[in-house]
Amino acid sequence: MTLYIAALEQAFLFTPLVLAVYVSYKILKICDLTAEGSFVFGACLCAICLQAKLSIFAGVSLAICGGLLAGAITSCLQRALGFADLISGILAIFILQSLCLQSMGRPNISLYDKPTLISLTSTLCSCISEPYLRLIIAAVVGIALFCILAKTLTSRLGLILRAYGNNPKLLEIFGKNDKLYCMIGLMLSNSFSALGGAITAQFQGFADISMGTGTVLIALSSVIIGVRLSTFLFGRYSTHIVCQLLSCFLGVFVYFLTVHSLISFGVDPINLRMCTALICVAVLGINRKQLGKKLTTATLE
Repeated sequence: MTLYIAALEQAFLFTPLVLAVYVSYKILKICDLTAEGSFVFGACLCAICLQAKLSIFAGVSLAICGGLLAGAITSCLQRALGFADLISGILAIFILQSLCLQSMGRPNISLYDKPTLISLTSTLCSCISEPYLRLIIAAVVGIALFCILAKTLTSRLGLILRAYGNNPKLLEIFGKNDKLYCMIGLMLSNSFSALGGAITAQFQGFADISMGTGTVLIALSSVIIGVRLSTFLFGRYSTHIVCQLLSCFLGVFVYFLTVHSLISFGVDPINLRMCTALICVAVLGINRKQLGKKLTTATLE
């Protein structure tokens, strides 16, 4: 039971970042690495606010504004200066790293004795044990962001963002500014990532300059696995936004459940990422093979 609680908590904590990567990778069709930098930037800004004895709401709001800024920077590098997506993301990470160090003044900030979501909620709900309380808080945040993004992507704005991802020239034909909507999409994506960093910092009790290392790869793996699984879970409804978002959450849950299972089986932490990578490869390979069989059968029929 503890294994599932820990995996669920981490899955919900990673949900904002997974949603951010889903927006950039699947909706905008942009391979954006900026989410890694905005994740850390959001955590640092929130930690600075809490250290200055400001409210949690102020810290989270500042983190979201930092994410919006990160998305705007990346968009300007890509569309205004014409840099490639990957190069723009790498440059944005460098810029955000320097901003984090300049704003914090040191590599990390401890939130041990500062009011956070965990400490305040545990004071109000002392009857609930800490593992379940942490899970409830993470679940509320993750589900709320899930609903917000699902509502956004099924709105007119979401339709335009999806049109941009499928064919940017189509927006020009209809008189829409494709650069503007690209910026809006990247700002939306990075605001989710920064919010995820702010929440994660409060759960961990610290913000560190290196806390985002590898997070985008985990989120991207979860999105790819989730989108592949959606074909088998939802069938003809797999292309629906809500179904794909649910599949993304399932992907990140499977990833962390795999990680915690490997740890419980005594796998050496040195080999942990290699093992999870091999499992991801196996899952994707099986899905592709099954998908090929389905397509062949449908063609023959």
